[in-house]
Amino acid sequence: MAITYQELAIQITNYSRKSSTDTTFTTMIPYFVNMGMERIYREAQDIGTHKIANISFSTGNNSAFKPANWSKTIAFYYGTTENAEVKKTMLFERSYEFCQAWLVDDAIIQAPPQFYADHPDEPYGKFFIAPAPDQNYVAKLVYVSLPPYITVDSNGGVDNGVDASWVCQRAPSLIFYAAYLEALTYMGKTEDIPAFENLYNRALQSVNLQTKQRSVDRTADREQS
Repeated sequence: MAITYQELAIQITNYSRKSSTDTTFTTMIPYFVNMGMERIYREAQDIGTHKIANISFSTGNNSAFKPANWSKTIAFYYGTTENAEVKKTMLFERSYEFCQAWLVDDAIIQAPPQFYADHPDEPYGKFFIAPAPDQNYVAKLVYVSLPPYITVDSNGGVDNGVDASWVCQRAPSLIFYAAYLEALTYMGKTEDIPAFENLYNRALQSVNLQTKQRSVDRTADREQS
């Protein structure tokens, strides 16, 4: 059963034995949830954290933009000028210094790309591609995304985009325990932390076990085909 942010906020408030009018506490709930999301994305091996994005390679341009929610690259490849899945070529991760070896006397060598690195000017925003593409290509990036952080506007309104996250949709108990542990730390209720830490770990184990089973099922399907 899925859980919404509003339901999660009520659950945290009730477990904390706080009043919904206690704004000193309730204004901290988005922070608790965001911190809980961060922990889950670090510790859960669920495919829900994996995203796919189309990336454009431009002729003679060593730079390519990363998705705004990029955290870690899993696979990076390109195809033709129209389709990343046609004539697929895998890119290999290298250091920026290694990729720089493709530059001769500051001239950009244009050829089918082979390597990528984090761009030194914007390591979280752009890739450095080497050699520079000899033509426009359509690339595809498989990556681990950042958690869907909750934001609060100037009027105190909350962006509920987190409702669609895999955590809220498939692991509601996990996000509750993760967020409530942050609330317990905030309230200084250290005596309750071990019990909820145990509940969190059990929920996390269940999520990771399901993920492992899905991986086994996919492997079995490939072996039978």
